[in-house]
Amino acid sequence: AKAVDSKEVIEMNSRLVSVQERFSALEKRLTTIDEKLAVMEQAKISSAVEEAKKDANNQEVKPDKLYNEAIKLIKDKDYLNAIEKFTRLISLFPNHDLVSNAQYWIGEIYYAQKDYERAVLEFNEVVKKYPQSKKVPAALLKQGMAFAELGNKKEARLLLETVMDKYPSAEEGQRAKKMLKTMK
Repeated sequence: AKAVDSKEVIEMNSRLVSVQERFSALEKRLTTIDEKLAVMEQAKISSAVEEAKKDANNQEVKPDKLYNEAIKLIKDKDYLNAIEKFTRLISLFPNHDLVSNAQYWIGEIYYAQKDYERAVLEFNEVVKKYPQSKKVPAALLKQGMAFAELGNKKEARLLLETVMDKYPSAEEGQRAKKMLKTMK
């Protein structure tokens, strides 16, 4: 490992602050949207929770089934309905094992649609809400890729370096390493 001089540390800290400020600004925008949604949803919540756990045929909804239906919708490029199913899974079964995967796939959908800012936010939700999830390395990698697509090379590089350093033997760490080589 090479020695890091104080100038590099200061520059890395400065870059990290820059990324954090960008996340903060994006999160504020998302929070405003979420608050508006919460007000709208609060108006119709009372008996809706139990009803929501039933499908059109009045059958109980199972998280695995919802997840698999959403994955099929992604394959069919029906992104809007896939997001709806993943969001439903997250809200109805917040402690289920598949929730972090569902959150990750929402980020993937926005990435596929080239809505990179929203993708960054959705991938960040995986990292923040599910830090122990196996999807964290992939979410960080895709965040870095989304920042690169947005033209924010510093943020992209910082995230890719994080993935490479934290998960060197994982597939994501290897991909980050290759991407960093092409960015220089």
